[in-house]
Amino acid sequence: MKNRKKMMSNMRHCKIIFITLVFANLFITQSFAEETPILPQKTDTTTVSDKVKENEVKPPEVIDTNINLSGKLGVSIGYPYFSLKYGLSQDITAELRGAYNFTDPVYVVSGRGYLNIYRDKSVIGYIGLEGGWTQFDTEGTAGTGYYGMLFVGGEFFFSKGISLGVDIGPAYIILGTNYGGLDFSTGGLEWVYNLSVNLYF
Repeated sequence: MKNRKKMMSNMRHCKIIFITLVFANLFITQSFAEETPILPQKTDTTTVSDKVKENEVKPPEVIDTNINLSGKLGVSIGYPYFSLKYGLSQDITAELRGAYNFTDPVYVVSGRGYLNIYRDKSVIGYIGLEGGWTQFDTEGTAGTGYYGMLFVGGEFFFSKGISLGVDIGPAYIILGTNYGGLDFSTGGLEWVYNLSVNLYF
């Protein structure tokens, strides 16, 4: 009986100690939670569209295979003229032209500007303006003159450096001469066509 009471007393003390430990543990846990600072979390701000862009495969660079005369020097041989061309850009070409008629002494010096309005792998289509000066001595009549011309045409390329050119357009020509101490001038509209072989370097 005495042992039983002693056992009951020991169990009572154990319960008290257990309860005390539980409350102490709760108190310590709560205090630690209040004192521990909340660290900011790093958030991922990358959007879905950004991730898609990062994973996108860039399209291959498009290479222009059309005829491009930019920076190229050309030599043109026509009938009956000789000229030098230079590509100022892929759309604009300048030309200095000289012509001579061996049958009747006629000299012509002119300048041309081309606007390339169409380009593909073997053809250039263009419109342009030409202005020039001429000196002539035919059938006993000598004089000088000038003209302006609007033309349309194209070049057909057999390779990147060789082409055949053809164009046509109206030219207004004014000629003047001196006969018997008097000055005479005349002007008129004529259709002029050109055919040439062009070499580019």
